[in-house]
Amino acid sequence: MPKSIYIIRGKKSLENIFELMISFNVDKLIIADSNKGNPLTLRCYEIENNDLKEKYIITLQGIKTNISNSKKIKQVRQIKVEIYDDFNPALLIFVTNFLKVENRGEAIIKVGKDVLAIKRTEGEIILKVKDIKIL
Repeated sequence: MPKSIYIIRGKKSLENIFELMISFNVDKLIIADSNKGNPLTLRCYEIENNDLKEKYIITLQGIKTNISNSKKIKQVRQIKVEIYDDFNPALLIFVTNFLKVENRGEAIIKVGKDVLAIKRTEGEIILKVKDIKIL
C-alpha cells in the first residue's frame, strides 16, 4: 500500500502499536491474524479522537500469490481501482474509504464479489474474502 509501514507485531499489545502509530504519524492499521501461518482475518483500525477504533473485519477464505521471486518488490506510490461487474459494495467501501485508493497509479486493486486482487508489475496477490463487516 502507498505510504505504508510494515511492522512485525510479535507480542506487541494494541497500546504499543498505537504508540508506534503516533510516533510514525500513521492513522490507519491493518492487523493480519493467522493460524499456523495461514491468514484468517484482517482487522482494520483507524485513529479517531486520539483513540484506536476498529473499522472493518475481513474474514479470508484463502490467499493466492503469483509474485516473481527474482524481482525485488518496490513500494507503490499510487494505486488504481478496477471493479468487476458483480462486486461486493462493502469491499469497494473498504478500498475507497479506508485505504483511500485514488483511481490512478502503477498498481491495480480489482474489487469483485468475494475477491480483492492486487496486481503489480511483480505479480498478483488474490485475497478470497469470506465476509466483511463494517463496524
